[in-house]
Amino acid sequence: LVRGACNLCAAHGIDSYQRAHSCPFKDCECTRCNVVRVRRAIVAQQLRMRREVASGSTDSSRSYTCNRCRNHGLRVQKKGHKNVCSFANCDCPMCTLCHSRSILDANFRTSIRRKRGK
Repeated sequence: LVRGACNLCAAHGIDSYQRAHSCPFKDCECTRCNVVRVRRAIVAQQLRMRREVASGSTDSSRSYTCNRCRNHGLRVQKKGHKNVCSFANCDCPMCTLCHSRSILDANFRTSIRRKRGK
């Protein structure tokens, strides 16, 4: 996937940049395009929820932190944390969004690889 590329076009195996781009797949209702649209909605929802939680936070460090812990207001380094995360099985709305986004991202990457492999 090209950085700054149109995800709808990328789902169909076409590399085109988003800037000044008139997407031929903007009205496409195929499974790949629907996955892209669902992912966009999830990301937007996550951003809204994180802004509400993090309002007032001034920490600007750019280290990798656990998404699930961050959803609950904690900043925990991601490295070596997977087996000890206290929110690994959490079913709150933010953690559910995180989980569904990771599944959608994996499916999207797989579909792009299959499309390019043909």
